[in-house]
Amino acid sequence: MNAFRIIIISVVSIISLAGCGEKSPAGETSIVIAFAGDTFFDRRLLPGFKNGGDLFRDVRIAVADSDFFIVNLETPISSGGTPYDKPFVFRASPDKAELLTNAGINVVALANNHMMDYGLKALIDTRDILSKHGIAYTGAGTNLAHASMPVILEKNGIRIGFLSFGLNGPLDLMDATPKREGTAPIHLSNILPILKALRPQVDFLIVALHDGEEYFEVPILRVLTNYRAIIDAGADLIIGHHPHILEGIEKRPNGVIFYSMGNLLFDQKYAATVQTMIGKVKLTKKAQKITAEYSIIPLIRNTATFIPEFAKEKNALAVVSQLKKISVPLGGMQPVFQKLTNQKYIVYSVTWTNG
Repeated sequence: MNAFRIIIISVVSIISLAGCGEKSPAGETSIVIAFAGDTFFDRRLLPGFKNGGDLFRDVRIAVADSDFFIVNLETPISSGGTPYDKPFVFRASPDKAELLTNAGINVVALANNHMMDYGLKALIDTRDILSKHGIAYTGAGTNLAHASMPVILEKNGIRIGFLSFGLNGPLDLMDATPKREGTAPIHLSNILPILKALRPQVDFLIVALHDGEEYFEVPILRVLTNYRAIIDAGADLIIGHHPHILEGIEKRPNGVIFYSMGNLLFDQKYAATVQTMIGKVKLTKKAQKITAEYSIIPLIRNTATFIPEFAKEKNALAVVSQLKKISVPLGGMQPVFQKLTNQKYIVYSVTWTNG
């Protein structure tokens, strides 16, 4: 991955990335987008950093062929701010931003229930530090319009729209409003007009959504309703997070919903939270038509170091079996996982069937 430049045009951040990607015969171009779940750098992860541990070793290998890598950044990055009065508050020191770039992460979602843990000062620091490291972001800002500002990622003539919205708390006091800083909330009255305006400008539209009940395998009704409304309104891919465990994958007529990607880098140990994955979508453009090919890389987070590691055969099958099981209650088309050969680590293609 090469560094990219950020150009602000009107209310849209447009990011162009050179290198990577593929140019195929007959006017075809393609790019690969990787995506994963909740990521932070606090609590029991701190000793690993101090001891020089490479917490993204396998992740970096897994996304080496990707042009963009998106995660949910579940912490402000700052040395300042005032902690909010709630049970759990997170903050990462500014040097942790290099861990993101070293892992190949160049796009982050900020709309989550911890981005405002240290208030406006830490949020501003986070945005400044991410920009300094060439990392694109959306989902939090000085007001609702600022927080909801989309990012356009452009590569090989393929334009990707990216948005981030999430739950917050307590009592929505950390949600952005027209007159208050915060994170972009999951309010369809705000999201759907943005989708309508952005859709004609991009070839593929991704929305990161942070909501749901923690540690529930099946999405709650509010999540099902909102996520389906957003995908049906024009999004091509929804990347879900917050439950800290894997939830199912649903294919809708217009796109795909990954309801929860689980934890990429977190310090939770119990069994369901250590299963995770990196998703990928390869986009190919020919004659203005986009085709999308999906795959997943099963990972298991080490319960001693918390490092996400490539899943071996038994654990990879367990991840896939779990995804199959929890996708069934969603109805509709069911995911089919086909193990790919000639890979240095286990990869499954994802297609869908009606039966």
